[in-house]
Amino acid sequence: MEYKLRPSNLLQRVKRIIIFADHAPCHKTKNVKKLIRERRSVLRVKLLPKKAPNLNPVERLVDKQVSRLHEPVPLGPR
Repeated sequence: MEYKLRPSNLLQRVKRIIIFADHAPCHKTKNVKKLIRERRSVLRVKLLPKKAPNLNPVERLVDKQVSRLHEPVPLGPR
């Protein structure tokens, strides 16, 4: 049996989830607000400070991936 972890399953299995979010517009949509409102007994949202990408671990991952894309590629013998 394969168990897929979906947000709805997760919310049924845990007592509390704390979500750290930045101020991206996608985190403030009507659907997200509705989900948080409906699950306020389980969900807690903590907003990271604006203009503080150093506090957001996702930003560090993105920066690392972008820097890999821009690394010079060694050329073989011609």
